[in-house]
Amino acid sequence: MLSRRLAKVPERIMATGWTPSVAGPLLLCLLLPLPSGAARAADAAPGPLRPVSGPSPFTGCAADGVSSQPGQVYMGSEVEPWITVNPANPLNMVAAWQQDRWSNGGARGLVVGVTLDGGETWEPVVVPGLTPCSGGNLLRASDPWASFGPTGELFHSALALTQNAAAPNAILVSRSSDGGLTWFPPKQVIFNSWPRFNDKEAITADPTDPRFAYVAWDRLDFAASRGPAMVSRTDDGGLSWETAQAIHDPGRNNQTLGAQVLVRPDGTVYTFFAEILSTGTRFLSFKTSADKGATWQPALGARRTVFLRPAQARDPQLGVAVRDAANLFDVAVDPRDGALYAVWQDGSPNGFQYPEILYTRSVDGGQTWSGPRAVNATPRNVLPPLKQAFLPSVHVSDNGTVGISYYDFRNDGAEPDALADHWFAWCHPRAVDCTRSDRWQEIRLTDASFDYLLAPFARGLFLGDYVGLAADGADFVALFTQTHDMDASSVFFRRVRMVPRAEPEGLGFWKHQARVAAGGPGRAQEDAARLIRYLVDAQALHDVFDDLLSVEQIAATLDPPRPAGPRARARAHLLALVFNLASGRLDPFIPAGAGADAAGVAEDVATVLEDAGASRADLLAAAALAEAVNEGAAR
Repeated sequence: MLSRRLAKVPERIMATGWTPSVAGPLLLCLLLPLPSGAARAADAAPGPLRPVSGPSPFTGCAADGVSSQPGQVYMGSEVEPWITVNPANPLNMVAAWQQDRWSNGGARGLVVGVTLDGGETWEPVVVPGLTPCSGGNLLRASDPWASFGPTGELFHSALALTQNAAAPNAILVSRSSDGGLTWFPPKQVIFNSWPRFNDKEAITADPTDPRFAYVAWDRLDFAASRGPAMVSRTDDGGLSWETAQAIHDPGRNNQTLGAQVLVRPDGTVYTFFAEILSTGTRFLSFKTSADKGATWQPALGARRTVFLRPAQARDPQLGVAVRDAANLFDVAVDPRDGALYAVWQDGSPNGFQYPEILYTRSVDGGQTWSGPRAVNATPRNVLPPLKQAFLPSVHVSDNGTVGISYYDFRNDGAEPDALADHWFAWCHPRAVDCTRSDRWQEIRLTDASFDYLLAPFARGLFLGDYVGLAADGADFVALFTQTHDMDASSVFFRRVRMVPRAEPEGLGFWKHQARVAAGGPGRAQEDAARLIRYLVDAQALHDVFDDLLSVEQIAATLDPPRPAGPRARARAHLLALVFNLASGRLDPFIPAGAGADAAGVAEDVATVLEDAGASRADLLAAAALAEAVNEGAAR
């Protein structure tokens, strides 16, 4: 019920045909900037910035004949990081990256960083059997991706290739049973040579069944002029991999790109991919499997979600192209309720002057999606080159908080360098309406701006086609690359703790706020604009407040005329509860007091209020439940 309500706001509010003369202060406040500190369910507290990568382990390796290969190798560079957290032991995380990047594709090998203390210290481990410098056969490796299964089994996928798409290439999957410290020899999932080239693979261990894992990618067939989305799976914990199947072929002169697999809590498997059509149209599309990847639906075609209208970032000083995620995306799933999220960089909101980070959400398994909204907090009062936001990642923490990371150039000055930073934005969809751009909060993850012009050049300044973002319980863990000193690129880790902001307030507090906001005597901590903001979020969460349009009506609801019936009392306590949620005084995901889930209580009370046949006893119990959570008591 709650998910259905969220899907129709704010479109439902604006579709009513309200005008300022009718809605009065509500629409006025909708147009005001969000007051500082408002609508947060928690603050983000960044931990120390930790270096993850170190000196190249391939220094001194001659097995790959660097001098005889075409292109330039950036010795000591680390790019394209990914991170995964062990659900069986969250102190164990594994970071993966390309080591010693080439200008014309791939790297000399792939390396993982292993931590056993929650990210405080990291040990580098070369993934064996991929390239000559790690005991493999093909000259280069790319696209590192890693995923822990529910019992701690670790999978790592890689693209192994030579120096160009016309030569042999393979998708390889490696497995570790000790958290990434040692690895079994890789399994070859597919091998091709001209005219077929495999690209952009990603691996996902099934969180609902340790037997299953899935690797997905796109395969370009240059002779047939098509690029289907491919999937292979294991049903024995990685001991063997099934023959790859093309789950979607978009047709001649069309291709897919960037396939990723997600698994919802109910076990349904999703494969997302970008569809790039010869007409220039791009979609974020997906197919689903109810039988662990044996078959995929729809049988013909794919389900399309949103248009992708990419814009590429450029160095704001010299206009040098940035190799970013302009044709890619990232997706995530809420481990609690299965809500699906996608982010990508897009130029359509501003006439393609610069890329922004757009976000969409589905609460019904992908049947419908919210309208795309920009979520990056890049300032609007700077020149267009400084507004560029790019390379987004998205993840959902164990408690349902949505986090998004990205880069931008907002701090660049007039010098010839291109100063960039990495950022983290977050929102709580069960506390506020995250389809509204102003509901997102942001912190910087880099300690200081870095010069993007020092990055390796591979068809553009290249830190990777993606960066890593994962969750450790309620915390987020970010893995990203940046230049530093004269180093072309290194990998860094930062933990982001989500900290509740304040204690909840009772009904009396909110009565006083509304009375003062409506013109009554006294002083208040919350002004009229904030109360209306909170009301909009309350309406997004619960239909029972659809009739409220003004501060005066808020005050009357919080302090109903005497004698107040049980329905009015329950409604007052529920409105106070959702105000506590929207203002950040209650975290909807962290138990309040001795264990009450605030968002769950709010939904319970709203359900009773919407039931026309609710008994007096039910209404009184609902009021008492909401009141107990507001006061921080046990459920």
